[in-house]
Amino acid sequence: MSVDRGNLTMLFVDTLKINDADLNKSFSESGGNSVLAMKFILRAKKESGLEIPMEWLFNNKPISQLIDDIHDLSL
Repeated sequence: MSVDRGNLTMLFVDTLKINDADLNKSFSESGGNSVLAMKFILRAKKESGLEIPMEWLFNNKPISQLIDDIHDLSL
């Protein structure tokens, strides 16, 4: 099931309580921690059926790149 990039962006924004300008920061730099990572992963699974590996969120990539990676996973 393909996941819309806009929905992924909103999921990150809602989970981390950030704005679009923070999408160039990594998950950790944006205030992400293991609890928020689990919240994000569980919500993504519930809303889209995606199984997102937790380590992806902590690989120091910008969130904008994570969105692309997760979208590609869903194709």
